[in-house]
Amino acid sequence: VVTQIDRYLPLKTHPHLRHCLSGALMAGTANDVQLKIKGEMAHFPFRAEGGHDKKGEFRVAGKIKQGKLNYLPGVFGKDGKSPLWPELEEVEGNFVFERTRMEIFAETAKTHGVPVAKVRAVIPDLASKDAVLEIDGTASGALNDMVQYVNASPVVDWIGGVTEEAHSNGQARLALKFKLPLARLIDTKVSGVLQFAAND
Repeated sequence: VVTQIDRYLPLKTHPHLRHCLSGALMAGTANDVQLKIKGEMAHFPFRAEGGHDKKGEFRVAGKIKQGKLNYLPGVFGKDGKSPLWPELEEVEGNFVFERTRMEIFAETAKTHGVPVAKVRAVIPDLASKDAVLEIDGTASGALNDMVQYVNASPVVDWIGGVTEEAHSNGQARLALKFKLPLARLIDTKVSGVLQFAAND
């Protein structure tokens, strides 16, 4: 099961990051898991530092079925109970840990009732004290559902709550990108492009 994925993390992973990642994958199964380790274990997880060679290989990869992802476990919204960001549910995709890099890819999923596709979540260096979670993907569906997603996320406060009373009809497509510094969430950056038609 993917909830045990922390056992694949590099030993040098910072304890806070290990906690975040082990709590991030909340449900689902991992299939076709492949593990490769090559090199002297004294250099594990073979992270390149100071321009030196990586001195080995560490890679674990597999497929995710019916996964559930909480981007920031232990961080809650204004009600003190709900996740800060709506969870990614019904994930069908794959994961890869390679040296100190983590990548989770959802070919299809849903978030707050909105179908999403080709969502990629990446932490380039798990061992870095300045680790950044990068997320990008595309959502397609009812514009009103997307407005409700915004209202259930921190974005609603960033835009002054202008969508809280909004009601829209029609369909839309949203391409969204996040950059979340895990030690400085206040510095999170979000960008997106919304395309819509026949909306009121």
